[in-house]
Amino acid sequence: MDDAQLFASKHWWSDRIGRPRELLRVFGWLRFLADRFVIVPAARTLPLGAALWLAGAAGWLDATIPSGMSRAARREIEVCTGATGMRRLRLVARRLAGTRRDLVYHVRMNSGRERPERWTLIQENGGPISGLLSSGRPFVIASGHFLSSASTLRYKALPQANRPVSGELPRWMLSPLELRRRLTSQSAKGARHGFYRTTETADELAERAAIVPDLWAEPRNWAEAPARIPSVQDAALARLREPGATVSIYPDVHWDKPNAYHRPFAGVSDRRFAIGAARIARLASCPIVPYVAVHGPGPRTVTITWGEPIEAGDPDDKSSDIRVMDRIIDFIERQVALHPCEYLLGIGHERRWDPASERWICGDSLEARKSIARDTKQPAGAG
Repeated sequence: MDDAQLFASKHWWSDRIGRPRELLRVFGWLRFLADRFVIVPAARTLPLGAALWLAGAAGWLDATIPSGMSRAARREIEVCTGATGMRRLRLVARRLAGTRRDLVYHVRMNSGRERPERWTLIQENGGPISGLLSSGRPFVIASGHFLSSASTLRYKALPQANRPVSGELPRWMLSPLELRRRLTSQSAKGARHGFYRTTETADELAERAAIVPDLWAEPRNWAEAPARIPSVQDAALARLREPGATVSIYPDVHWDKPNAYHRPFAGVSDRRFAIGAARIARLASCPIVPYVAVHGPGPRTVTITWGEPIEAGDPDDKSSDIRVMDRIIDFIERQVALHPCEYLLGIGHERRWDPASERWICGDSLEARKSIARDTKQPAGAG
């Protein structure tokens, strides 16, 4: 029995059905049921504002219930914004409502109630990306896991076919967290098709919406993946040989492998990353452009902030991958601090955002810093 078969046999229960602790999480199941039988029907039938209000109300409920999730969200909002009191509670509720807001947008796009091609797209620092597009050079775009409904509008900025690298969903899973994730992912796939329903032929649409399964993200059924899925690297490199083609990659996922690259990220003091994004750009001899797409400032408006293009090293210069990854991650973690309610992954609370220097710095929680400030204000000999 090889290692893959051994892994699959030992973890059959947890990989196929869900870890026992997840199965027993009552609040997790209630959230899934609310998403499936309240948020999804509301998104299909109610006006956008009403559906988003329901998603926000669910976020407020999550924020006020004492749970590990709400406590983690409070700490994350503190280290990103320094907010306290009601402002902090509002931001926590908005952060916890993020996945449901994403679900509302995707369900409406999938059902044809929203036409994102009619939305307003604002591009910040769009000059460099326009230059790349006009030159016909292929390139990689890299972003973090922000609300994917906003990222859908990147297709308006990229006229050439864009192929995203995306993690593969388990075939079936009884974990409430995975079931909630599947709701959004399935709606998002349909939304991508709906986006070009009237502007492209079926073949062009399939090419535009094609997904390269991501072996880096280690899907739950990874033991079967190598036999069924071609190499991500080979597929991405083949795409990048075409003039003007782009490949989008999300390099901010946690990569728990022995060859992972360790560095701080946002509020986490030690995060592990795969360097595949930098490696693909290096082997393809093309630049990487980091970007982040968020909703706002108005309704049916998305703002895409483009970073400066990052030139990859020579194809044989493996040491350049770290330099490229650092620049990508620095850009993404800055956007996490500016848009914590739009970010879907954990932010952490071991570091905090310093607005003055516009960077993440080591520091204690907000409560600890308040305590230190109070102590320094005490008169000599007090206490």
